Amino acid sequence: MLQGTFRPLMPFSIETLTIASIALSFLFFGYGPLQAALPSLVEYLATIIVIFFLGRKMFNVYFGGVASFLYATAPFVVGYTTRALPDIFTGLTVAIACYYLYDAIELKSERAMFLAGFFIALTMLIKTAGAIMIASFLIGLAYLYAHKKFRKNKRMLAYAFVGMVIPLAAMMLYFYAFTRDPFFNLYVLATAFLVPSRSTLINNIRAFNISINPILLITIQDWRNLGNIPLSASPMGLIIIFAIFGGIIGAVRKNKFIEFISLLVLIPIFYIFFGTESLTQYTPIYVVSRYPDIVAAPIAILAAYTLNALYIAIKKESNVAASFIIIIMLVFATFLNLPSYESLYYFNHGIKSYATIYSMVLHYLSNDNLSNVYLANTLQVLDGDYLDFLSGYRMNFSSVGPICTPSYYGAIIINSFNFEAEQNNASLISWIDDNCSLVNIASYKVDTGPNLWTEGELFKIVPR
Repeated sequence: MLQGTFRPLMPFSIETLTIASIALSFLFFGYGPLQAALPSLVEYLATIIVIFFLGRKMFNVYFGGVASFLYATAPFVVGYTTRALPDIFTGLTVAIACYYLYDAIELKSERAMFLAGFFIALTMLIKTAGAIMIASFLIGLAYLYAHKKFRKNKRMLAYAFVGMVIPLAAMMLYFYAFTRDPFFNLYVLATAFLVPSRSTLINNIRAFNISINPILLITIQDWRNLGNIPLSASPMGLIIIFAIFGGIIGAVRKNKFIEFISLLVLIPIFYIFFGTESLTQYTPIYVVSRYPDIVAAPIAILAAYTLNALYIAIKKESNVAASFIIIIMLVFATFLNLPSYESLYYFNHGIKSYATIYSMVLHYLSNDNLSNVYLANTLQVLDGDYLDFLSGYRMNFSSVGPICTPSYYGAIIINSFNFEAEQNNASLISWIDDNCSLVNIASYKVDTGPNLWTEGELFKIVPR
């Protein structure tokens, strides 16, 4: 993007605003892993602020703080604040949409309804899966206008649609300009997942149980060893339990804003666990714990709504007791998140370990002025791209062919792996065959947790 050569031609290049946010970070702060992750951190902090102001409007300054705290400590959010991913950014736009939606419903503000529609539609330019938020918003509007007092003000509905049309039209014009297909991102989404899914419906049902089951959350600490569960599924914490009760309380009280944002939560959550990755056939989604980040803000608001209702009920008897109980519940909710924090910490530390090792490797290679290096890793192309990025595109990293030949003699090869090393080493031994031998010239190891580690090795390829 910064060089003017960017083209949206593959699945990971269609999330335009996410890539633009990272490009701006590089523009102002230079290239590097920290700069790549910086937008997510800024978006996380911005979402906390938006939730606080919305909570202050709905409740008071204290429960605005409670809502922000619940979001800020949610494990499915915290683990991704240092990752160059679109989920937290998408969640920020949903938070802003909820902020304006409150004014639209409570104050009958047409301007606020326009902005709510605008920011909901903007999610698709950040993450194509934001289409589920647009569908949920439309269902929420239909539910809202089924009631007589809202049906009278049809202008608000028109303002919502106009707000949605603007970013969607910009998105279609953008893709038409580059690909001659205004729905190119949807086409990519429909065709990118035609391979067999990495998950099954049964696995996703189990993952759903782990994510929201309060009994499992309280009684089982090592949820990672519960059987054939996608490794990325993890408990969402008590925040989701509070949110469910918030939706129920809001429905009983016929609070239209709470009912609306309940739909904004329920529809995407159920789609994440039981929907399809492909638009042309049913392909169960491989559930990743960051996916609910997109609706983390309305989840936090619903959770705060529950705690606020509880506070008001107890306050009638004792103000001190009400405050004490809310504090205890927040502390307890945070305590239950500790196993998830630990797992996410080691996961992210494992990712960081590769950056650390590759930086060491690059330092060694740069001292020897080597320009052409081969990779023997499982993800050769992806690791090659990352090494290109870390080196500032000053070296040429190539993937090895199917087997070692004399053409590789004298070259340097990188082999990196984690604690699951046996399979990786076996593939490397198979690659050298009877033609080549490897001389170890450098090794690097980073501990990433109890019995967890990442290692990188540099070899020189010589004749056998």
